[in-house]
This record gives sequence, C-alpha cells and structure tokens, in this order.
Amino acid sequence: MSKKLDNARLWRLGLAAAATGIGYVYHAMSQERSLKSKVIQGGLRVKKEADRFMPTDKKIQATEAYANRPKNHEDLFFITRDDKAQILRGKNGVLIDLETNLLSSTTANPWIIYFHGGSGIDTLQEKEWRFVQKLAKSFDGQANVSAVLIKSFANQSIIDEARRISNLIHEMAKQLGRSLEDVYFVSSDTGAIPALLTADFLVQDKLKIKRVFLLSPWLNGTFDDVTVNPKDVVYDATRVNAIKTLWRQKNPALNYAKMPTEELPAIDFVNGTDDSFACDGHWLHKRLRAHNQQSNYYQFEFMHHQFYLDQIPESQEVIDIIHQQIIAAE
Repeated sequence: MSKKLDNARLWRLGLAAAATGIGYVYHAMSQERSLKSKVIQGGLRVKKEADRFMPTDKKIQATEAYANRPKNHEDLFFITRDDKAQILRGKNGVLIDLETNLLSSTTANPWIIYFHGGSGIDTLQEKEWRFVQKLAKSFDGQANVSAVLIKSFANQSIIDEARRISNLIHEMAKQLGRSLEDVYFVSSDTGAIPALLTADFLVQDKLKIKRVFLLSPWLNGTFDDVTVNPKDVVYDATRVNAIKTLWRQKNPALNYAKMPTEELPAIDFVNGTDDSFACDGHWLHKRLRAHNQQSNYYQFEFMHHQFYLDQIPESQEVIDIIHQQIIAAE
C-alpha cells in the first residue's frame, strides 16, 4: 500500500511540475487525502468547539499575556539536543544552522533560510523545528539550511526586525564563509512578512534572493477583507483581533499582499483550501502573474493552516516541492 501511495505522490508531483508554467496548481490530495490528516482535523475541530465556551475577555487576556511574556529565543531545548545544529550568535541576533551531511556539504551550496511563524508573537516551536530538520535532510548535503529567530511583532517593529535579519544574514555569511548569490527563503505563517521585507532590504544591497516559498502565509496586517472559511478548524476571530491590537502598538496596519511587486523575487505559494488566510496569498500570486513575474501557487485540497507541520504525507509533498524547485534552479 505504501509503495502505491508513493507512486501516486510522485505522479502528482510530476503533474504539478508540468503545470507550473501556468502558475496555478490544484495540487495534492484532492483524490487521495490521507486518513491521518482527517484525524488531525477532527481533533482541531473538537478543540475549536470547546474554545467557543471560553468567554471573549478571557481569550483576549490570555492572548495578551502570552504575547507579552518574556521568551528566551536563544535557549530552545529541542535544538540544543540536536548534535547536528549550531546556535550561532552575532551582534545582530541568532541563527541556527544545520549540518546533515558533513562530507558533501560545502560553502558553495545553495543557502536556504527559514522564517518561522507563530502568529507574530511566538518564537520557533518544536513542530516547526521538526519541519526544518526534514527539509534539511531532504537535501542531504546539497544545500545548507538555517533558521532565523524572529522577535515578537507585539514588541518590535516588523520593519526594524526585517532590517536586523538582513544585517544578520550579511554577518553570518561572512562568519560561515557562504555566498549571498545563491540564497532561498522558506517562510511559514507570519514569517512571510519579514521574509518578503528582508528580501527587499537585500535587493537594496544589490543582492537578489533567488526564490521565496510562502507556506500558509499570513500577509494581512490590517485583518480586513478576510473571508472566514466555514471549514477552517484553526481560525479564531477573537484571538485574531487580539493579535491585531497587539501588532498595531508597534506597526502600521498594512496588507503586505498589496505591497509593490517590482523587486520581488520568484515566489511559490503553498496553501490549504480550508485556510482563511489563503485569500491574501492568492491575491498576491495573481498580481505577480498579471505583471509577468514568476510565481506558482500550490493548492492542497481540504488542508488547514500550516498543515505541513503535522506528521502527515502532505507534509512530505510540500518538502518535495521545495526540493524540486531549488534543485531545478541550480
């Protein structure tokens, strides 16, 4: 059975690769959705129903308390126990670097930098770290993979944070002896905003990110024009509005899906159809295509926000898309 599913997955990936010329790909598990994804969504649906009984003011207070709780971004226990990861500290912050194949990994390899999510208020979580590890392992020494630690948007200007990360990438490139001519960004959730802004800062430094992958991107800082999908098992309007209030203490209310596109690199979008935030990624993709800029949109049927962080077959498909696009570009 597993061989049959593997063959079906490879067939779909080939079909997706052939379809990228039109830029929009109805991808993945529309015909063979994994049973495990159904089980996970069932659990999320039960949790969402239970959350409906929590009073609104309690949700808002819990969100504010969580966002303002001091977090040590440099002491993540699940990273320190990984002997293949290095926590590199510089004057511009922290970068976590992975080595999966010391014999074949070289400084001339493409450099993939991961921007984590967390609704703009949280640091890198263990689920995301597992995804970064799987991503690094898929290249097996063909690419260098790193992750940056992003500070809370509730306490830090997003613009200032993108500028800091841009400086950190310059600093770490020099420290690690890596070229800035072959860099890719992979972002999840709210990591999409600093990833795009950091790419813009690097363009101003006469550098160009070769490709940016936006996975379940959360791009709308205004939170306007969001059409809540009735099948969305993750979206909670009360918490989203509380986060909006926290973000606006330090940041203007901007929709980054409507930012100027002229200097943007090639962008690949990965979204689930049940994700209420998918509309902004779809909007930015259509704008890029309208201006003849390179962009692909991979739509995963029935999938929720950040589905690829779960231990499901669809997660591996997302990694295969990233791997295929980067290797094909080299």
